[in-house]
Amino acid sequence: MARGGLIWCALPSPNAPPMTMNRSLLPALAGLLSWVLAGCAVEAPTTPETPTTPETATTSQAPAAPNAPAARPTKVAITVDDLPTHGPLPPGTTRAQVHASLIDAFERHGVPEVRGFVIGEHATDSPDHREALRIWTEAGHPLGNHTWSHPNMEEIGVEAYLRDIDRNEAVLAELTGDPSGASWRSFRYPYLRQGFDQASSSRVRAHLAERGYQIAEVSIDFWDWDYQAPYVRCLAAGADSGVAALRDTYRQRAVEMLEWHRAAALSAFDRPIAHVLLLHAGAFTAEMIEELLTAYEARGVVWVSLDEALADPIYAQVPLPPRTHGDVLVEQAIASLGVPHPPWTHHPGALLGALCQ
Repeated sequence: MARGGLIWCALPSPNAPPMTMNRSLLPALAGLLSWVLAGCAVEAPTTPETPTTPETATTSQAPAAPNAPAARPTKVAITVDDLPTHGPLPPGTTRAQVHASLIDAFERHGVPEVRGFVIGEHATDSPDHREALRIWTEAGHPLGNHTWSHPNMEEIGVEAYLRDIDRNEAVLAELTGDPSGASWRSFRYPYLRQGFDQASSSRVRAHLAERGYQIAEVSIDFWDWDYQAPYVRCLAAGADSGVAALRDTYRQRAVEMLEWHRAAALSAFDRPIAHVLLLHAGAFTAEMIEELLTAYEARGVVWVSLDEALADPIYAQVPLPPRTHGDVLVEQAIASLGVPHPPWTHHPGALLGALCQ
């Protein structure tokens, strides 16, 4: 469907019957998908998608000019969630290999101090997980607290949530050899959800302040977590064209979201800001990290540490809305202050869910 000079593609409603297809059609379908994604915008279903994890509750957005290089450099800190394990692995791939691939790319591109946020219950439950974390820390990258079990605060209640934060501290002290916590007292909310009402968000923030934590806000998120499962599915199906389509989608979406969040921040705050990018420790993120870093650098990104990015005063100035749904910084500003922003669009979750099924 043509609108405003673009081709719009209607995705199936999440309430529609499940899709089935002949596997012999996969290569042709994936090739068509790759062509379509290169030239069209995606029209989301009128009914919101049901997220596969609560992290999808964040509204996803589109850029004003996805392929235009930045007029000036943009500071971006990279952070990686869900160490040491996120999403499925392709056969024969280890978590240690995933972490090593990420770190090698960071080193090649001069990315400083990528903080990895650890889920404690997985940190020591296998030799592979221990090795992945050893590789991370020996490369000089810091760790942070992502809770013991990655709970949903609303489901378990605030006090249980606080205990889950505290339980992770012994794991981080052991992994870093730093019982004081000076090197790891940075906190990333699971699903980016900071509270389910004003009282809960205030209670958690007060607890974090009492224990000396920095809150690791996020300002750029393109939901890289949602590409991990289709990657493993396409590899298992031997669908090379499906993997190629997935790579194209990931690359395009990553750039689109960089540009949208830059434009949105400029609109909301009337100046450029230092950004914090959220990635996950998954196999497809490791597969795409070199291309991602190169694409961002081509658009004027300069890599900085999380501490340097969070030194931008804007991170202390944006008030939380009464309820947070996995919001990144500019979405918090839109919800709490009603600031202007570029038009919204939607993450292609239905498309990713159908690929190589």
